[in-house]
Amino acid sequence: MRIRPGTLTAIGVTAGIVTPLITRRGGVFVAVAAVLVLTTAGTDVARSALTVHTGRRGARGQVFDALGARIAEGAWLWAFYVLGAMGGVVVLAGALSWMHEYVRAKAVGEGMTEPGMQTLGERNMRVLIAVIGFVVAGAAVVLGDGMSAGFATGIASLAATAWALLGALGFVQLLIVVGSTLR
Repeated sequence: MRIRPGTLTAIGVTAGIVTPLITRRGGVFVAVAAVLVLTTAGTDVARSALTVHTGRRGARGQVFDALGARIAEGAWLWAFYVLGAMGGVVVLAGALSWMHEYVRAKAVGEGMTEPGMQTLGERNMRVLIAVIGFVVAGAAVVLGDGMSAGFATGIASLAATAWALLGALGFVQLLIVVGSTLR
């Protein structure tokens, strides 16, 4: 294959960064944000498969992939904020996600294996929340009447809150597993 893993990372990060920009346009673009989230998630999966297939799994790529994922997630949360989600909830959701990933990385660095650290706050869950949030908020804006903007704000707030709650539960899960496993 001629495509490099770094190219897929760049495509995913770009799709993530475009998400709040396109969401700001409103209307059908709110639902298009879900496609951008799926594009980012799809490039993550494709990049992982490509690195295994080609043997191009380097430490630098791992660092930039993790950074790209955090940037994309921050952009998705910013898009929820653009739709009207409360800033404090958005910041809390992001902080919990980033702390979760930081603790996981430190635990792996100390010898803990990944399978023992699967929690409710995983990236898969964050992707699912973002996709559902943007699809439902977008449908509300496109199909609704004058009150649909308020409904979209409510959906964005609900999605950010679900992200924060699952992030908190996942973080506690992770701390329990790390605390009981590492000495």
